[in-house]
Amino acid sequence: GNVMKISVALNSGDVIKVECQPKANSFDIGDYVHVIWSPEDCNILLN
Repeated sequence: GNVMKISVALNSGDVIKVECQPKANSFDIGDYVHVIWSPEDCNILLN
């Protein structure tokens, strides 16, 4: 499937960028696309 590059805001206030394999159960809210995923589906981007 396609790889999604997303930014994730952590509880600490940090924002990390990750690449995730999107799951089928994604849904749109306004301008945001919410995808239910597991951390093992993602690679953290160090840029």
